[in-house]
Amino acid sequence: MSRDEPSLFGGEHARRSDPSTSQRAAADVDPNAVITRDSQKHVLLREYAVAGGYGLTADEACLRTGLTRGGWKRVSDLLSGGFVLATDRERETTAGKAGRVLVIATRGWVALRAFEETDVRTYRP
Repeated sequence: MSRDEPSLFGGEHARRSDPSTSQRAAADVDPNAVITRDSQKHVLLREYAVAGGYGLTADEACLRTGLTRGGWKRVSDLLSGGFVLATDRERETTAGKAGRVLVIATRGWVALRAFEETDVRTYRP
């Protein structure tokens, strides 16, 4: 990889030689708005789709998918990326605390459809 190429591991999303418009657009890329096929976020998003309007707390989603170690962080990523939305409902978590119920958002349905209808590896809105 040349020094001019964007880093795969850093926060860069444009080459230094790209036009200023590309540089500004790359600065606006939200890493939470990217989902890779079969990643933890993808697995969780599918579970929110199955739950539909009933929704799930982060705790419920992690338990249903088996992502009990750190899965809550991926749920947080889905929420900040706009793939799921918080409702005004709460349910008790396994810790006995109130947890917000989240439902899949339009952006989440669009991402899942992109994975189903194409062989795309990574979804970027």
